[in-house]
Amino acid sequence: MDRREEKVNDAYEEIETNMKLLGATGIEDKLQDGVPQCIERLIQAGIKIWVLTGDKVETAFNIGLSCRLLTNEMEIYTIEEENENDVMQRLDQVRKEMIQKIQQLFSVKIEDPTKRLDWKDWGIDEMKFDQYRKASSSIEQTNHNQQNDGFTTMNTYSQNQEQFEGFGLLITGQALVHALTDKDISADHSLSKPHL
Repeated sequence: MDRREEKVNDAYEEIETNMKLLGATGIEDKLQDGVPQCIERLIQAGIKIWVLTGDKVETAFNIGLSCRLLTNEMEIYTIEEENENDVMQRLDQVRKEMIQKIQQLFSVKIEDPTKRLDWKDWGIDEMKFDQYRKASSSIEQTNHNQQNDGFTTMNTYSQNQEQFEGFGLLITGQALVHALTDKDISADHSLSKPHL
């Protein structure tokens, strides 16, 4: 596009004229300096981040990794089904897998798997999960040190423990439409306000 930067600036001025800004967050399509670190700190602060994009699932996944919204230590689920029945079945499957993972990692028993997924209901302190995540990340650093320096840093976290940094969800627009328009699905799966 000719004079792209100039046209973008013109668009900014047109959009921002007589506008009362209540609050907004935006990240330009190119990955700007500091974005991965910023997103990582927001997540560490307990802020849940949802990103809407027009990209394909594979592209969204790669961008998620590059900006640290997703990590290789996360359990990442994709929902790409096109009809309502399939979306509902996939959501149920994802929910069951998440519950199984949580029970396994934190030694809790989730009595009612149909309830909203919430740490507090299970007696899991978010700080405990945060410590688990940091310990999991330190294994990656330890392994990195072993490869590069030939020695291992001390780590009280069990090397046999599975690395885990939480859950990530990639859902296509069509599947999201089904998930949010079906009241039973959106209520059961709490898509409008994720807790994990």
